[in-house]
Amino acid sequence: MAKENFAKALVDLRNPNVRKIAFVEFDFGTKGPTLVAARTYNLDDAIDLDMDVDWSSEIKSTQRLV
Repeated sequence: MAKENFAKALVDLRNPNVRKIAFVEFDFGTKGPTLVAARTYNLDDAIDLDMDVDWSSEIKSTQRLV
């Protein structure tokens, strides 16, 4: 999904100095999000979840500008 969204963003890119931008390569790398902490809270009729996530990534993308 991220790859498709990135490609769509490039299609929608408008810049007077760029005639065309080509999507060449996309790689997620090996590192995914990391759960740092999680907490639960009991409410009257539900449970609340609170999570801390480190979203650092190794995403790499290559484009060609014309």
